[in-house]
Amino acid sequence: MTKTRYILALAVILALSACKKDDYVIPKGSDSVPTEARTVKIVRNADGNWIMLVSDAPFYVNGAATNRFYTDVRKFGGNTIRLYSPKSADTKEIMDDAYQAGLMVYLGLGMAAANNMDYSDAAKVASQKESIMEYVRQYRNHPALLCWSVGNEIEASNEDNADLWKAVGDLAAEIAAADGNHPITCALANSSSVRLNNLVKYAPAIDFISVNDYYPGVTNVASNIAAAGVDLPFMITEFGPRGTWAMGAEPDRVL
Repeated sequence: MTKTRYILALAVILALSACKKDDYVIPKGSDSVPTEARTVKIVRNADGNWIMLVSDAPFYVNGAATNRFYTDVRKFGGNTIRLYSPKSADTKEIMDDAYQAGLMVYLGLGMAAANNMDYSDAAKVASQKESIMEYVRQYRNHPALLCWSVGNEIEASNEDNADLWKAVGDLAAEIAAADGNHPITCALANSSSVRLNNLVKYAPAIDFISVNDYYPGVTNVASNIAAAGVDLPFMITEFGPRGTWAMGAEPDRVL
C-alpha cells in the first residue's frame, strides 16, 4: 500500500555515494555507538509462551512505525522503531540515533512487491537478493538492530504467488546463514490463511510473523493464525482504526 502512516505502536504478541557496503562501521565522532551486535532470540518460556530476549533479557516491543521523529518514540515510552527499507542515505544515522536514544530498530529490507517485479525471472530475483544481502552485511552488527523483515505487504496484490514466496524463503535462509544474532520476519498485509500457509510452507527460516492490520481485521489475527495451524509467534506491526484506503468497505468486513 502506498500511503503515509503514522502508527502509534508496534505490538508484540508472543503468546512481540558509492561506497562498498560492508559490516557496520562507527562513523567518526560517534564513539558512543559500539559495533557489536546484541543477540536477539525468540524462545518459549517455562510456561510454553513465546518471549523475545535481547541480550538474554526479556523484551516486549512497544514502538512506532513512522516516517520521521524517530527518537521521539522514546519520549512516549516506546522502545522500538520500524524502518521499511535500508536504502535511505539516512538509515545509518537513524540507527545510530536510535541506539543513543535507547531504541531498537525493526529493519525492513525493501523487497519488491509482487505487482512491481516478475518473480519468475530468476535473474531479477537473484539481483534483488544480492542487493538486499549487502544491507544485511552492512547492518548485522549494529547494536540497535532488533530483527530483519523481508518485505512489507509484498504479497498484497497476489497472495498465492509461489515464485514470490520461494524468493522470500530463499532470502530468509540466506539472511539466517549470514546473521545468527537476529530473528527474521515478513510483514503481511493481513492474516489470511493463504498468506500464512504460503509463508510457512516456502519460508521455514522465518522466526515470527508480522501482520499489518487495522480495524476490524486486527481483532482476528490471533484466531486466524490459530485456525491456520501455524505455530509461530506474531507481531502486530501496523494497526489502528479503519484506514482511509478502506473507507466505504462493509462495516463488518474482516480481512
